[in-house]
Amino acid sequence: QFRGQPVDQISDERSRTSLHLFANGSEQTLDLGDYRLLYRWTGELELYDVTTDPNETTDLADDPKLHDQKVAMWEKLAPQVQALARLYTTATPVWPNLVD
Repeated sequence: QFRGQPVDQISDERSRTSLHLFANGSEQTLDLGDYRLLYRWTGELELYDVTTDPNETTDLADDPKLHDQKVAMWEKLAPQVQALARLYTTATPVWPNLVD
């Protein structure tokens, strides 16, 4: 039995995550409001405004005005990265550098 609600009915205030598994690591994303944070296990973070850039062509991760947004989203995603890392035997995540 599953509990939850349809994705299109989830409040914009609630974060949503996804995961892409690969043999050498993974990519994990967190959507919150207008933004999507993409984390690669190589330590890379990308940030997109999916409302104005639905094809994710402009990475905003280095925009100083969005630094706090990126850090807040990473803090929500990091526990899920840690949980998955405990299950992986072939790869270890590299933590992103969030220092400005």
